[in-house]
Amino acid sequence: MEAISTLLYFLITIGILVSFHEFGHYTAARMCGVKVLRFAVGFGKPLLTLKSKSGTEWVIAAIPLGGYVKLLDGRDSEQQIAPEEQAIAFDTQPLWQRSFIVAAGPLANFLLAVILLAFIYINGVPQLPAQIQAPAEQTLAANLDMEKGDEILAWKSTGDDEFIPIVSWNDLRWRLLDAITAERGFSLELEAESGKRHVVEFKGDALPRLSPNTDPFARLGILPIPGKDADGQSTWFELQLGPIDSLIYAGERVWLITKVSTRMMIGLVTGETSLKQLSGPISIADMAGKSAQF
Repeated sequence: MEAISTLLYFLITIGILVSFHEFGHYTAARMCGVKVLRFAVGFGKPLLTLKSKSGTEWVIAAIPLGGYVKLLDGRDSEQQIAPEEQAIAFDTQPLWQRSFIVAAGPLANFLLAVILLAFIYINGVPQLPAQIQAPAEQTLAANLDMEKGDEILAWKSTGDDEFIPIVSWNDLRWRLLDAITAERGFSLELEAESGKRHVVEFKGDALPRLSPNTDPFARLGILPIPGKDADGQSTWFELQLGPIDSLIYAGERVWLITKVSTRMMIGLVTGETSLKQLSGPISIADMAGKSAQF
């Protein structure tokens, strides 16, 4: 039963992602004056077809694993374009408009990710504090005299002028991945359990490289304290932000994840990244099922 519900929520998630992606192409095409012949969610036999006044067919098809937007295009051998419609065909538009239409799909997904993530932060999400375990011997953190219970308060990439507050372990984790994949050094502002604050610096050329067989966080010596403290009390807290802060934070987070994911995909080609380190359809399905339970 759980497998069925996971599959169902996976299909719903894919449907939302595809619809938003294709709607980006559709909206950009309409903004540029290009005629849209069909907007389809799914492949295969149409289950439902509606036609708008503008002449666009809106289709829901049998196989909900994709979709497409079909534009009036003189390069399509199946289309017979009347002379009076040449001006509204995709292939007759300036290069910048064609580029805008093509890019609008991914941009729409980026916007969707920001909106959904902002909504999560507005409602509140459980997080672990950016407090570390005792670093293993010979790791970079141990060599910099970092200790168990140190809390990372702020982050500054090498070359930047100001420190950025760290709000949770998840926040720190993505910034660490960004630094590792970019091979860029960084500084951390720490607060020890005694209350003393100090700054440590990690050099870019000393950072661990991505490897299919090693955990970069373990090699750094920066791992989170599990969800309970020494007294058995939960260390989880709820991170909740206001609407404006949520949008700003979500935009920064999505951009950060995009950069890291792009570098890791490049690493997949060069052999520096393992498939296990990338999330794909299986991860999406599993996460969709779990999210629906909350």
